[in-house]
Amino acid sequence: MQKKLIALAVAGIVSVPMAAQAGVEVYGKAQVSVERTDNGANNGDAMTLNTNQSRIGFKGEEMLDDDLTFIWQWENYVNYDTGGWGGMDVSDGAAVDDASLKVKSRNTFVGFKGGFGTVLAGHHDTPYKMAVSNMDPFKDLVADFNSIMGVSQNKFKHADRLSNILAYVSPKVSGFQFLGGYMLDETRDEVSDDAYSFAGVYTNGALRVSAGYQVANEQGNTDGAGNLGDDTAMELGIGYSIGKTGLSFIYEVTDSDTNSTGKDTDRNTMFLAVKHKMDKNTLALSYIVVDDYGNSVDTGATQVSAGVYRSLSKKTKIYALYTAIKNDAGARFDLYNKTGAYGYGDDPRSLAFGVISKFSSL
Repeated sequence: MQKKLIALAVAGIVSVPMAAQAGVEVYGKAQVSVERTDNGANNGDAMTLNTNQSRIGFKGEEMLDDDLTFIWQWENYVNYDTGGWGGMDVSDGAAVDDASLKVKSRNTFVGFKGGFGTVLAGHHDTPYKMAVSNMDPFKDLVADFNSIMGVSQNKFKHADRLSNILAYVSPKVSGFQFLGGYMLDETRDEVSDDAYSFAGVYTNGALRVSAGYQVANEQGNTDGAGNLGDDTAMELGIGYSIGKTGLSFIYEVTDSDTNSTGKDTDRNTMFLAVKHKMDKNTLALSYIVVDDYGNSVDTGATQVSAGVYRSLSKKTKIYALYTAIKNDAGARFDLYNKTGAYGYGDDPRSLAFGVISKFSSL
């Protein structure tokens, strides 16, 4: 057995440069943090080691005839705290069926690209998510705006990845770019649970404007007759840079459909952020406010986040941040990456110190 393990280890070491020579890139990002988190209840704080969407992936491409290129990518979460492949909720003492040992996919697809743009099929971020995700200075961390943004009253996550998706990304024409996606309905039933996602992006120097629209069919609330409604979302994002200062604004409306009981589920969310670079340091602030949904009372929340990044190299930086959510009495929004809000009206908060480092075989 020992000889077999040694042989496998040697084969793995040799295969990495061979993969690079064959045009396969091994890449990833380590985002590890130590966090002191309070879930807002009277049960004390928790000290945790988190991996914040850390990942490893393999991708490659092949030049074909007629200026056409075949592309592929396989990307998965990596848990540096448990050594697993994407399980987020892990108890002490790993078991054979532990979630930390199960592969959890990120953007994984095959496709083609050329002068017409890019088409792909697989498991991928929706165009709705792609339109504004880079406007968040705390992307992937505990202060990520997707704690509130992109989440409907029915808890459907519009700012997420979808499986069985066909997507298209156009080339840029005079600063304009279009993104479209369709998630197939692969079940043989009477529920049309497919989804459509569209986005448009315009860039001109320091200005970036983006808009997105998404419909998840029959994923909303149920009416009196048991029929599922459609869950929809619309967003407008504006980003602008002034010297070393970047400003971001996003306005979003989600709706889990109004059912026959007269329940209104429209929800409006606003996001503001600013970041400023000073030599090797970058300061960042963000503010989110979500109002009561429909004609309900005390179901809104606010989130405030502040942090500082310090670059150690082109690929590695360290950071410190603080984030806190203030929930109304009837709201239960939680911090990103499952920190565990206890109950309605509780106010989770977290202080985090971490490192972010990118790597690539090319």
